[in-house]
Amino acid sequence: MPNLVSPLLLSFLLISCAASKPNKQTSGYEALAASKLGDGEFEYRFNSTKRYVLCIKINRGNSDLDVIKQAFVLVDSKADSVILESTVLRGTFEWINETQLKISSWPGMVKKDESHPIEQYIFDASSRKKLKPHTD
Repeated sequence: MPNLVSPLLLSFLLISCAASKPNKQTSGYEALAASKLGDGEFEYRFNSTKRYVLCIKINRGNSDLDVIKQAFVLVDSKADSVILESTVLRGTFEWINETQLKISSWPGMVKKDESHPIEQYIFDASSRKKLKPHTD
């Protein structure tokens, strides 16, 4: 009987180890976003060459301000570094070419029948600079 227990126990251990879930590996940009903005859920938007990735933290806060505030980082995945970190109110983001990201924000309270200025700028990832305000 002792000879039967050892192979049976060994088989059970091997099956248990094989069935366990491996730890989820995160990519460099995911780890950078979490280290800068904290753990949570993120939306990732790559540029056309996939060198730069915009990491937007999805905020499901309890207050109205929590919902409209959007924290984000822009990561250079080739250099494995954060090149822009910011927060906008009611923001929208759009890649306009391989290196330029248009960032728009609607600060303040939106009131019926009032026009609200949109704050926009273009960030150039290759030069790591904000360009003059963008106008459509």
